[in-house]
Amino acid sequence: MSEAWRDVFGSREKTIRVGIERFDRDQGSRIGGKAPRGVASPVCPVTGEEMDYLLTLERDLVPILPEGKAISVFVTKDPDAISRSMAVFVARYPAVEETLQAVLHDVSPRDGDAGRSRVGGRALGVEGVVDDQEALEEGEDDTEEGEDAPPVLSSKIGGRPGCLQSSGDRATSVLERNGFQFLFQFSEHYPERDIEPSTFLFGGGTMLVFFRSARRESFEAVDFEDLVAVWEV
Repeated sequence: MSEAWRDVFGSREKTIRVGIERFDRDQGSRIGGKAPRGVASPVCPVTGEEMDYLLTLERDLVPILPEGKAISVFVTKDPDAISRSMAVFVARYPAVEETLQAVLHDVSPRDGDAGRSRVGGRALGVEGVVDDQEALEEGEDDTEEGEDAPPVLSSKIGGRPGCLQSSGDRATSVLERNGFQFLFQFSEHYPERDIEPSTFLFGGGTMLVFFRSARRESFEAVDFEDLVAVWEV
């Protein structure tokens, strides 16, 4: 693994800004559209319904993933359950009802027969590498209309999580005490690139994904023995 990626997941001095492209694709990292073939949607423990597909991460964005593996994130259909999820998570972890679930699975293209996500299908790609601490400090200032969102408000890989609220900081602390490390965040504050829907799907929040590995110090062979996704509004 390159030194740049060690700075992202080792020292966490750097972060990778993730962009939503103007085109879709069936393979590779992507958001919305059809779910990956052969990956069953988890059942939401709150609603009893299958969750909606949100996005997939592959090695083109996250090279510490095992060869041939991908991570897909599914979200409950109930917006009220999402808005309550962070407070419940902090208070009850690990005995929580997961209204977001991150699933490790074999790499698979979009399934033409699967139900569509509530988000329009687009590819995800790397927009650049930035200093993480400077990025988080910049995020404390308001972003002018038309400017790129700072990484604290945008989608990014590695570095430190860009939490919007103190509840996000508390959830991060809970997970880190239990051996988890920050992997990725998806933010609805990021410029939408004409993606559907045109309004916030989750109240303008940020999703944070964390992983736990038995090989904690080796980023050459991360096993992703456990994944947790939380939503912060």
